[in-house]
Amino acid sequence: MTDGISLEKFSSFADLCDFTFIVNGKAFRVHRIVFAAQSPIFAKIITNNQNEAVIEDMNEDTFDEVKKYLYSGKVHVTDKNDRSLLTAGERFELKEIVAAVQLFRNCRMEPMKAKELEQLKIKFDEAKYLYKMTRDRYSTRNPFSQLPSRFY
Repeated sequence: MTDGISLEKFSSFADLCDFTFIVNGKAFRVHRIVFAAQSPIFAKIITNNQNEAVIEDMNEDTFDEVKKYLYSGKVHVTDKNDRSLLTAGERFELKEIVAAVQLFRNCRMEPMKAKELEQLKIKFDEAKYLYKMTRDRYSTRNPFSQLPSRFY
């Protein structure tokens, strides 16, 4: 962002936080508006006129990653956290986290498959280029304008 402040920077203003999640004994101070605006489940939890909520069945690192996502729009999926992030994404109806985990899982493949995929991409790019050239060549108003002059 060039004008204003990003939500990621906003997350560093702990004194302006107005809600606390307690996850396995660890406190996470958050801004209600950030969480409620992005998840209907968080909205229900946060709008109950209390200042904190306890989440006992989630890993603190997973919740921290969800918090980072809600403030930055970025999620860091690894082999260690993909299962717990998928569960959290589904639980809190965070479709982007679910999609990121699914994409991460789909992209993990054996080297041979990766090589085959690269070859397929090259073929696809060549076909796309040929299609574009053909389309551009014959997309003028006069279909005969691209023919040599001896044909018309």
